[in-house]
Amino acid sequence: MAAVRKNRIISNGYIFYTLKMAFITIKRRLFFICGVFLWLSCGLGRAQVLPSGVYRITGKPSIFYRLQAAAGKPVLVFVHGSPGDGNDFSKYLSDSLLAHHYEIATVDRPGFGQTGGPSMPSLAAQAAAVAAVLQRFAGRPICIVGHSYGGPLAVQLALDYPALVHGLVLLAPALDPELEKQEWQRPLIKSRFGRWLLPMAIQNSNAELMTLQADLFVQRARLKALHVPVVHIHGSWDMFVDADNLLYTKKHFTNLPYFKQLKLQHVNHFIPWTQFKLVRTELLKFGPHFAQGS
Repeated sequence: MAAVRKNRIISNGYIFYTLKMAFITIKRRLFFICGVFLWLSCGLGRAQVLPSGVYRITGKPSIFYRLQAAAGKPVLVFVHGSPGDGNDFSKYLSDSLLAHHYEIATVDRPGFGQTGGPSMPSLAAQAAAVAAVLQRFAGRPICIVGHSYGGPLAVQLALDYPALVHGLVLLAPALDPELEKQEWQRPLIKSRFGRWLLPMAIQNSNAELMTLQADLFVQRARLKALHVPVVHIHGSWDMFVDADNLLYTKKHFTNLPYFKQLKLQHVNHFIPWTQFKLVRTELLKFGPHFAQGS
């Protein structure tokens, strides 16, 4: 009996040790994954010192944005993905060639960057918040450059505020609701354990991605009302947002004065940083298509 009891103690101790090590391993891997994801989403292409100031528009919420001022010129407004912030586009903000042709602003969406605050998991609510920045440039041609989640938000802005949006450049946009599946990790991130483990930017991102599919179904019913020129650029190796979104825009973007698609072979989701020169070229070529729209 003593031997059996001893074996049980050893067995129970081994099980406890195994579970403990498994928990430590999972925690380390989650931290690693989140770190890599944040670095890729927020850090690539970020300049050490921004060339222009950070501005605030007071409201609920108050929105922060960065600006490369060029009074009187057409305006490019960059909208980041999820997570991210306006610093993601600092290379565009500081580019002298773009600055020669455009005034450039980059926005920190609600829940991210200096805007911060709680999540705002609604395309319509996000659009209302970002529209406060667009109002600063009212009366001039405005092009929204949206990456990833910023793509459907750019479309929402064009639908909800047509007087303020005159063109869209969509970089790897998540637009097709049929392709937005609820991933297994979403409930885990939302759980008490996830809230304890993960930074607020990941939690805010998770909240808005969990509601994105429903928003996209609503948006799809309105796409016939989209009447601005659009450029859609997507990478064939995009593991976050399926390149079949190109098929979606080809099918549903039917009432546009100008529409161009680029499918980049062997290119991943991070087009704003890995394809800077190509994106800059397309932005310069796109000017005549939206600059007469105000």
